Amino acid sequence: MGEGTTIRSMNGLSIRQLMELRQKIIEGPVPVEPEEYRDRQSRFVAEISERSLAIFPTNPTRIRSRDVEYIHRPSSDLVYLCGWTESEGILAALVDDQGGATWHLFVAPQDIAKEIWTGRRTGPKEAQRTHPIDTAHPLDKWDEWVKEAILNSSQVYHVLGIHPSLDNLIHSAMAEETRERQRLDTGPRQLVDPRNIISELRLKKSESEIAIMRYAGEITALAHIEAMRQSHSGIGEWQLEAIIEGHFRYLGADGWAYPSIVGGGDRATILHYQKNDQIIEAGEMVLIDAGCEVNCYASDITRTWPIDGTFSDRARDLYSLVLEAQEQAIDACVIGAPYTRPHEVASDVLREGLIQLGLITSDDEEESQRQLKRFFMHNTSHWLGLDVHDVGTYQPEEEPRLLEEGMVLTIEPGLYIAGWRSDLSDVDDAWKGLGIRIEDDIHVTSGGPDILSNDCPKTIDEIEAIVGSG
Repeated sequence: MGEGTTIRSMNGLSIRQLMELRQKIIEGPVPVEPEEYRDRQSRFVAEISERSLAIFPTNPTRIRSRDVEYIHRPSSDLVYLCGWTESEGILAALVDDQGGATWHLFVAPQDIAKEIWTGRRTGPKEAQRTHPIDTAHPLDKWDEWVKEAILNSSQVYHVLGIHPSLDNLIHSAMAEETRERQRLDTGPRQLVDPRNIISELRLKKSESEIAIMRYAGEITALAHIEAMRQSHSGIGEWQLEAIIEGHFRYLGADGWAYPSIVGGGDRATILHYQKNDQIIEAGEMVLIDAGCEVNCYASDITRTWPIDGTFSDRARDLYSLVLEAQEQAIDACVIGAPYTRPHEVASDVLREGLIQLGLITSDDEEESQRQLKRFFMHNTSHWLGLDVHDVGTYQPEEEPRLLEEGMVLTIEPGLYIAGWRSDLSDVDDAWKGLGIRIEDDIHVTSGGPDILSNDCPKTIDEIEAIVGSG
């Protein structure tokens, strides 16, 4: 099943095996080459109008409390088009009446007084040398430049609502009436949202993107393995969170791709549980949904295991069923299959299994599907890439998109039998408190599904051998 290079032992992972896995991390992926960025830019320009202006600002900084800012995360579209990651920056493409484009990057100028406090800046001169653009400018030249660029454009491509001050500047420039504009009929007539265009470009990943995402998957797998190794009854959810997220940074990732979910016992039945503040008691299962980010590309892995290392009979039955559903759904990730096919496959496996376990009480297809939704209430997949819930329409023209080479999606079936839910009062209490999800990252290829997260153990034998072995 794909190109993963898993090193495992039914007796747990030895120090040598862990070192070999970590050695792959040290080597790291090859960066995206400038030529690839230029190709992305050309493909974007081919989809927009002549005599147009496209604007891609980075994300603004956000205040966490008073004068403390959140750690900055750059705009995914800006990263995709030129690789710029500093906290200030605007990329603009100016397209002439022949369809030729010049790409301009506006960045914060070097400033010793500010750099003493917040770190070195690349500055315009170095940005032009190191990034795939035509011209770099200091940010204080933006207002003047963009007003003139707008007057010479028939359309402006820009996403509203991210930078209010930038939105106001663009609206003002577009609305400005001058005699020259009236005489020559210059200036834009339309403001266009470019997200559909850029999202289609980002949906199918290149070889370099897959290499980065595989690397992120390898780091995330090692972090999950370490959390398994350190698990024991009485450990805090926050402690497992710290082990995983600390491992992300220790192994060189940018950080987490999304806040980690660490839910023990009944809390594992809360899909986006994030408090992570309770003790995990003996006999409970723990569900950890956590992924790191590398060069702004996300991984997304979920594993569920018994905190004291041994599956109970009920947990073993449900886990085996979810694993079977996941494996069959992964097999359905082939070129030409509808995006919805893996979910249909996983749902069928879970429904039949729950009928056999007595948790679904009807053989009627419609009724059994309704009952399944009590225990499996989310989709099986989402796109993955520069965002953990990556861009790309799922049903263009109201029909499920067909999978193509280079697409990456998660496969994450689950079953959740919550003791706190009053609508499950008819379910035998022996099943309650079990939340199980198994999630991997799948690259669609002509050779079949390629599991980018294949280094993360998930069979019952593997898990029981690893948990508590640290």
